[in-house]
Amino acid sequence: MKKVNKIISEKSRIFNWTIVEGVPNIFKNGGVCSSTPLIRSSQDSVRLQGDSAGGLHPIEEAHRKIADLVWKKLDFQSLLRV
Repeated sequence: MKKVNKIISEKSRIFNWTIVEGVPNIFKNGGVCSSTPLIRSSQDSVRLQGDSAGGLHPIEEAHRKIADLVWKKLDFQSLLRV
């Protein structure tokens, strides 16, 4: 995971992306092998959507947690100054 985060960090500098801190922490104790995983299993993907393409993607709870981090990162004050 550190390699992926490093690549994202490097690309953010190149493309002027805004990094949302804390996303990796969401999955720190919620990985595939966790008793309460935040990652969808291939079996759940097949059950929910009929194929395994959704496997290893975040579940709804993880998306909500990520959305909360993104919401906090948005700079609404700059929008008010326009």
